[in-house]
Amino acid sequence: YIPDPPNSWLDEEVRVGDLFTRLQRLILPASGFICLRGGCGTLAEWALVWTLLASGLVPPAPLILLGEEWRALLASIKAGMLPRQRDWAFLQVALTVEETLAILRAGPPAVPTRSEGGPLG
Repeated sequence: YIPDPPNSWLDEEVRVGDLFTRLQRLILPASGFICLRGGCGTLAEWALVWTLLASGLVPPAPLILLGEEWRALLASIKAGMLPRQRDWAFLQVALTVEETLAILRAGPPAVPTRSEGGPLG
């Protein structure tokens, strides 16, 4: 759906016809997610994955935001959202690749049940 050449770090290129198919191909088979600094597309993908995890629409999996820059964004979002502990349980910020790998190896995060998730579940 984007005519740009692939990233040189890719082992395999899979072209799809539209954004929604791309999102399904990225999200549904994944057992963990790592978000790097990016633009609007990165934010959209991250927000969708976070929503799917928090809603229980995909199995629990690590959702790692790699880099210090994510902390300020998360603080801004948290300040404007309703406090649901369950939503935030999926998010982990890592500052190094080694820390990211340790989080992935630990497996899915411990997630509060809906009844433990705060004022709104």
